[in-house]
Amino acid sequence: MNNNIPSVALQNGGRLVTMEESCFPVHEIPAMLPNNNEGLMDSETGHKFIVTDEGKVISCMTNDYKLITNKSLMDTTLPIINKNGGVLQEAVVSGDKGAKTFWKFGFADTPVVTWNDENESYPTVEIWNSYDGSTEIKIMSGTFRLICSNGMTIGTVVSNQKNKHLNGNNNLDILDTLISNAIEDAVQFGNVAEELSKIKVRPNDIVKLANDIFNQNSIETYTQKVMLNKPETYWDLLNICTNMTSHSMRRDTHATRKVEQRLVPYITNLANISLN
Repeated sequence: MNNNIPSVALQNGGRLVTMEESCFPVHEIPAMLPNNNEGLMDSETGHKFIVTDEGKVISCMTNDYKLITNKSLMDTTLPIINKNGGVLQEAVVSGDKGAKTFWKFGFADTPVVTWNDENESYPTVEIWNSYDGSTEIKIMSGTFRLICSNGMTIGTVVSNQKNKHLNGNNNLDILDTLISNAIEDAVQFGNVAEELSKIKVRPNDIVKLANDIFNQNSIETYTQKVMLNKPETYWDLLNICTNMTSHSMRRDTHATRKVEQRLVPYITNLANISLN
């Protein structure tokens, strides 16, 4: 399995770092204003600064923001990743002071499935964190493959957790469970993908999928892709459909997202494979 496939995160001003560098220490201090009556500092502003240990200010957040440091997040994550045979593929820090961080882990012990002997597909877990509210703690798992030299990937998202940095968000107390579930989902789908690659697709199912999943405007393109690629298995069919959503449908529409959400359960049902 290729453990060096770059992510789109690198295209947005991100830079590759080591795991240790991604866990640089930060802390929070109250944002205070002078008290005009007594000349003292008053901490009742409702805000706080997230700063590095060198004193560089990363962001100013409200007191509702709950700081989850990269180190504490990785202290929770890495034992679970290691237990499941995962390896760090990429750590990316974005922003001048490292306001956003992205980690990508791959699972080499799970069977790798290829499409047309060309592109690797591999179980992956991706985790995001930020110190400026630009992203929640995001835990996404699935089976993806490289489609462009600039790092663009497509594939199947099987789990996508978004957890806001809020003091009242109880999910922040069970991140270990959320991460374990995401890994389980990714590895499980890796096995499902292996099964899909062994089952011959029925021609009637190719037609049924077109009528049930895609709208009239997309069916012609779908038909052309089917005729060009001639899917032999249900895994081939799923790859054609993910290619449809990434290359032939608008990425900013609810209709496309709805298609993406339906594809895996629909095709596994056609193939009589259980996702559980």
